[in-house]
Amino acid sequence: MTIKPQVLILQATGTNRDPDAAAAIELAGGVPTILHINALHAHPARLHDH
Repeated sequence: MTIKPQVLILQATGTNRDPDAAAAIELAGGVPTILHINALHAHPARLHDH
């Protein structure tokens, strides 16, 4: 059984490379989650999921 790492990709206004980063994480065997920085600020506990 292989454990896939959970990877948090922070998104910010004006950036657009998040999907590319997510695709690279998937190719490397990880499980990406894209989360806007404001959402993380509003719910900092989400950081503990990664």
